[in-house]
Amino acid sequence: MKVNNTLPSNLDSYATFQIAQFLSVGIVIISAIGCIANILSYFTADHLGEKSHGGVYIKWLAFADFNSVFFDGIINVGLEFLKIKTLNNITPVCKVLMWHNWSSTFASHWMVVAFTFDRFLATTFPILYRSEVKRSTANKLCLAMLVLNYLLCSPLLIFFYNDDGLCVPAYLPDIAGYYIQVMLFVFYSGAPVFSIVFMNIAIIWGLKRMKDVSGSKDKEDKRKKAERSLTVLLSVVSISFLITSTASAILSQSWALIETSEDDPKSLALKELLRVLTEFPACINNSINFFLYCISGQMFRNAFFTMIKCG
Repeated sequence: MKVNNTLPSNLDSYATFQIAQFLSVGIVIISAIGCIANILSYFTADHLGEKSHGGVYIKWLAFADFNSVFFDGIINVGLEFLKIKTLNNITPVCKVLMWHNWSSTFASHWMVVAFTFDRFLATTFPILYRSEVKRSTANKLCLAMLVLNYLLCSPLLIFFYNDDGLCVPAYLPDIAGYYIQVMLFVFYSGAPVFSIVFMNIAIIWGLKRMKDVSGSKDKEDKRKKAERSLTVLLSVVSISFLITSTASAILSQSWALIETSEDDPKSLALKELLRVLTEFPACINNSINFFLYCISGQMFRNAFFTMIKCG
């Protein structure tokens, strides 16, 4: 008697696709929560005080994260859930959407780098930091980061993806592939992760030194308390960023290594599941900062309650 093994395989593929669909709905829900959370972060930062540089970075990071979760987490995933494949579309609207999605996600990563750099200067070179670094400097740095990321991602207005992979104009046969690799492995993950790790090591050493100096006094200076609170807050955000970025990179590589075929629904289902799972860590990273601020930052909590009372 001949046994038909197609049905169990198809059932497995169907179940995998259903899990991917369920997770896609989860991404939209988390992104919606992230949008609200980033709006709260943005307006809470106004109550951190005019002398606090941290408020500037929190506002810019909230702006970048809001754009990422709204357009990539709600609009893009929502369209895919409705079977509208934006990456398979070469219309100008879809190209602009993909460019904006990449740019805002990259900007979110580099805003964390900018925030870390500010804390690195504050803890390692405190005298220089107080005398030279102003709020206007922080705003200029964040604006430069934002513009630079949109410029770096601008070739995506020319390139596009379809079911066969990356498609480029005939006059750019090889450049596109190298560009995508450099953007993903250098600007998206490699450079931000290594710079944040390096600067956080220096920050931990600077915090220890700051604590030793303040411990010799009867009462710790109010400014140093504020700096320490802001630095601890940033460290928690950095750790969250490193965890989610590493998870996203591993899942992305796993997704890229899977070969699919129209005759193999199991591989197609598995690749779709990994694609959705790859978006999950990035979605969480762009949505969670408000809650991390509230948990780890007393200054932020006080500012949030002040905003609620004033509102």
